[in-house]
Parts: sequence; structure tokens; C-alpha cells
Amino acid sequence: MTTFTCEFCNKTFKRERTIASHACEPRRRMQSKGETSVQIAFSTFGKFYRRLQGSGAKEKSFQDFIKSSYYSAFIRFGEYCVSVNCISVIGYADYVIKNEIPVDKWNTDTIYSMFMQYYIQIEPLDDALERSVKYSMTWATENNMDSYDFFRKASTFNIISSLQSGRVSPWVLYQSGSGMAWIQQTTLGLSPVWDMIEPDMWGKVFEKRTEDVEFARSALILGGW
Repeated sequence: MTTFTCEFCNKTFKRERTIASHACEPRRRMQSKGETSVQIAFSTFGKFYRRLQGSGAKEKSFQDFIKSSYYSAFIRFGEYCVSVNCISVIGYADYVIKNEIPVDKWNTDTIYSMFMQYYIQIEPLDDALERSVKYSMTWATENNMDSYDFFRKASTFNIISSLQSGRVSPWVLYQSGSGMAWIQQTTLGLSPVWDMIEPDMWGKVFEKRTEDVEFARSALILGGW
């Protein structure tokens, strides 16, 4: 008698149409391979094991991933990165792995906030400017404004939220005339974002990156900021 065996869970069926509709967990995991959150999870899974086992470790396959006891934890990490629109998935993965943070804490706001405070100070200037301009362009389209007027015309809530989430970088805040004007005019409500824009901390960053400061100021002046 001919039987049909699921290649993922090894369960046997008498009819081909039955196995065609069969939906075991390993098969479901395989079918989700193309999802963005799953791709993030799989990539980070491989990076995690290379760090754990050394550069000579055998490359992990997707089959290895879906069979791993860590599968769900890495999927939660991937889903979290998508949900918060992570400013740098690669940077965040490197941060949690390098700092040996437990995997079950990677998808928490506390850890992500710690990462952002670290990352926005060391990220390439081009990335910071590009991300900020993209966000301001989205704001401008939605509000029928010019993107360079973000600090002049956006609501205080919107500006604070964009800084808190990393969508707009302190590089743009501190190196643009409109950003500095906004800081001088805003005396209340900065506590939620203070850790991200603390002046003394950023003063030290700018002292170390003088060439970036000059470029940022020139670019922002040219852009109308």
C-alpha cells in the first residue's frame, strides 16, 4: 500500500491529498521563510551561533533554524524589529550578541532603548542624515509641508516622538539652525527623550567627529534646515 510521508515531521498519510493539506508546525515554519521577520530571525540566528561556536563553525541552514529550541525566541526578535521599525537590524543584532544579553530579552523596549542610545552616537553620519530626511519627507507629504520645516512646524509631540524612536537623529537636531531654535523654544516635555539628546553627551560626540560636524552643518544649511 502506497503511503505519503511528511518530510518535516515524518508523519505518514494514506492519501496524497491529505498530506497536501497537512499543516504541521515544522512545515508552517518552512512556509514562513520569506517573511521579513523570519528572515531577520534566521540571519540573527546564524550570527548568534557563529559568535558562540567561533568563526570555524558550520553555517546553520534554515532547516537547522526551524528545528532549534531557540526558534520562537528569534522569531519574537524578528517580529519586534519589524514592529518598532528598528533603525538598524544588523546593528541591534550585533549589540545584543556582543553584550551577551539573554535572547528572551532582545524583544523588550528597555534593551532596544539602550541600543538606540548607544547606536545613534556611533552610526555613520550618512545613515543618520538619510533616515532623518526620509522621516521628514514622510511628515511633509502627510501634512502638505516642506520637509526642511520639520522642526519649525511639526508638533512638539511629533518631534519628541521622532527623536525618541530614532527616526530623526540628534545630528540633525543639533547641527541645524531650526533644530537649535526648537530646543531653545521648548522648555517642557523633554524628559521622555532626554537620554537620547543629552547636550553634554552629544557635545563629546561632536568633539570626536569634527569632520562629520562640518559636513552635517553644510548639508543641513544647503537643505534649508
